[in-house]
Formats: sequence, C-alpha cells, structure tokens
Amino acid sequence: MNEEIKRIYKNMAAVYDGQPWYGDNLVKLLADVSADVAVDRPNKLNHSIVEIVCHITAWRQFVIEKIKGNAEYEVWDTELNWQKIKSLSEPQWKSIKDDLQNGQTELLQLVEKLSEVQLSAPVAGRKYNFRLMLQGIVQHDIYHLGQISMIKKLSG
Repeated sequence: MNEEIKRIYKNMAAVYDGQPWYGDNLVKLLADVSADVAVDRPNKLNHSIVEIVCHITAWRQFVIEKIKGNAEYEVWDTELNWQKIKSLSEPQWKSIKDDLQNGQTELLQLVEKLSEVQLSAPVAGRKYNFRLMLQGIVQHDIYHLGQISMIKKLSG
C-alpha cells in the first residue's frame, strides 16, 4: 500500500471506529442508540438516525461496487439512498448496524488492495477518479456523523 492509500485507509478507519480528530467515531456514536432513539425524528427533521445509517451503508456499497468495476451500479435515485423507516425493533437495528460493519470491512479490504495508479483512474460510469471518491466517502461519513450527533441530543 502506498502512502496516499495508507492515509485514505487510516482516515476511513478513524471515522468509523478509530480516533478521529473531531470527536467520537461512528461506532461510538451509535453504541448507546436504542432502536426507539434510532427511529425517532425529533422536531420533524427530514431523517432519523436509522435512515442516516442506512444511507451511509448504501453509499459504502456504491463505493465498493465502483472499486469492483461495476459501472451500472447506482444508488443516487434509488430507494437505497434514503429509506423511510417508521418503526424498528432492536433485532432489526442490530442487523442494520451489522450491515454497516460488513460494508466497512469489505470497503477497507478493497482499499487495501488498490494501487497508486488506480487512485487516478476514472470511476466506472463517473466523471471523477477513485481518489476523489474515496476522500468523498470519508467526508460524507463525517457530515452525517454531525447529523446523528444532533439528532441524539434532540432525542434526549
């Protein structure tokens, strides 16, 4: 793994379950969230925590598919992008968090195998390269971590 790929890998890992510079990682942020809190939509916000987690998972799968070379895979205008979840049991919530973990594991395994040349290569079906996409998924996660943190505070 070259230095840039190591940096990207390290940032992905830090945001998910490591020690990011800004505060809590995703796993820690979700650790004390029950299914009832996860499905809550305080102050009529657009999305609940569970919907945001499913959205994060969907975009992880998008990146995984693009690394695998799947030009046809899309998430932007599909039901996967923003699911509407009105009720949630604890087993369902655990399964959703397990899906997120599985996506994280697969993503890191794929990133670990990338070459320096691949970083500059265009993403199948897109007008940007893998470098931008991989940096973007880190930024995407951080953005949504802020939303999850706010929803937790509003949910009490």
